Amino acid sequence: MHGDDWAFLATAPKGWYMSLQSGFPVNAAFFQEAPTEPQVQGKPPTFMYITLSRPELGLETLDQLIAQDEADFRSSSSDLKVIPQPDVLMGDKKPARVRRFENTQGGRTELVAYRVYGKDMYKLVVSAPSPEALTMNTPAFEALLGKFVPAKFELKSQG
Repeated sequence: MHGDDWAFLATAPKGWYMSLQSGFPVNAAFFQEAPTEPQVQGKPPTFMYITLSRPELGLETLDQLIAQDEADFRSSSSDLKVIPQPDVLMGDKKPARVRRFENTQGGRTELVAYRVYGKDMYKLVVSAPSPEALTMNTPAFEALLGKFVPAKFELKSQG
């Protein structure tokens, strides 16, 4: 994936496929080929996605981005649990900060990996309908993180 001055490499984990036209406002989305988790009434199965945040969008630091995510989650769940997780090495052997967001009122549970690369901030997310589904799909998320590599990209005009 790339834009005018950003890029990243990502590979869908085994049993998942990547969509660049998911209908979600994300750079890439990942869906299970055949979900194996128990279905939760009224909720879509687990999915993953990657988004890019830029300083010109109003958030200049990783701490601000994490705080904004916490505020967004809390607006829909007053009893949200935010649980810091150990840092995870990504495909380029650099660490990402990870947070677990648990909505104890029956909302989705997510693991979010945050990574700065130059001026860009990436979020890699696995969103599950239940804590059990998240646990089942954590190995796929770890596989995605292990193959994610941010890069610089520059469009040059010819002539």
